[in-house]
Amino acid sequence: MKTDLRIIKTHKALCESFAALIEKKKFEEITVNELCDHAMIRRATFYKHFADKYEFFAFFVQQIQESIIKQYSGTQANSPGSSSEYYLFVFHGAIRFLSGHIQLVNNILHSSVFSTLLDILSLEIQRNILLHLTDESENKICQPADAHVLSAFLAGGIIQLLRYWLTNSDTVSAEKICSEFEKILSSASAS
Repeated sequence: MKTDLRIIKTHKALCESFAALIEKKKFEEITVNELCDHAMIRRATFYKHFADKYEFFAFFVQQIQESIIKQYSGTQANSPGSSSEYYLFVFHGAIRFLSGHIQLVNNILHSSVFSTLLDILSLEIQRNILLHLTDESENKICQPADAHVLSAFLAGGIIQLLRYWLTNSDTVSAEKICSEFEKILSSASAS
């Protein structure tokens, strides 16, 4: 099913505008009116697609994840990688995104609604992992636990690792946290 080109353009304009605005101010300071003005769309159009800016934030996170996964799929066109390779690639992608948007990250970290945004981020990562696990299950790839439980576990671990790195980035490099994540995945695979 193809998405209408107008919807694609609207979503793109909103995401680009949100990224620009969140680089300048905290989430709670951004209004739907301001987002719509910046994206040059009507408020009614925004509300046609999203219930509120929290639902939009979940969509924004989905778009980032989909971009990273699309890159992974492009590298794996001829041979699908292991789950560990997939998680490692996605984790590296998240680190690259966060490294390139430090002010965005700081505005989210210092937001008065940080815990809500973190919950949304966690749920979106969990949803994405569950989709990946479901695809693997359909392809008869054995999983060590129930997909819902495993996706919750992995999302929690990824969120906490990212949080640890962000709050310790002055002493823990992006390369170091990725290396440690790779070690964790390797030891889990070996078990």
